[in-house]
Amino acid sequence: MVAAVHFFATESDDRLLLEHLAATADVRVFPWCAMPLDAPLLLTPAELAEGLPEWRYVGILNGGLGTVEFITDRPRALRPGEPGWRALDTLRWDELQPRPNEGIVDRHRTAALFWERSSRTSDGRIHSGNIGSQAESMAKVSHDYRRWVQRVMAWVRRTGTLVLREGRPPEGGEELDVRATFLNSIFALPGAMEFLRDGGGCGT
Repeated sequence: MVAAVHFFATESDDRLLLEHLAATADVRVFPWCAMPLDAPLLLTPAELAEGLPEWRYVGILNGGLGTVEFITDRPRALRPGEPGWRALDTLRWDELQPRPNEGIVDRHRTAALFWERSSRTSDGRIHSGNIGSQAESMAKVSHDYRRWVQRVMAWVRRTGTLVLREGRPPEGGEELDVRATFLNSIFALPGAMEFLRDGGGCGT
């Protein structure tokens, strides 16, 4: 079951999040894309001191909990009565089209966070991102992995400010330019919160 926390973030917030992850676990950062099986791109936080590449979808591997596991063959098509998440694996494979000797990260067996980074729209608004797990069952990866994911999501909630509760501004909250197209609760990390207070806009 997918578990994630949604939030608005600036580039400084991305660095803050990465610094927190690096301080609390032996992490490696990778693009959530097709990668060579014999030489997957796994970067240390020190190698990203100048900032993250222009990746929208980022993986954060906890090296203390395991290695990257790959899907190396196209998942079979969904059969009637099977859980819908299986179809996502097939769609992802078809989207990325791995070449020979490449695979895609197996989100059900790899102790990694899935991080969809915030982005800027053409009119300068911040579009929300999220971080969490896309595993069918976090506990099947490991109980330590489940606890790690929960701790990271809790950090985002503690560090950020709640700006939308189930798609609506929280009662008694500040008047901010935040627009929602879904009903999740959303937080603003410090840089994004400053952006909002300065008159900037955010949306989903």
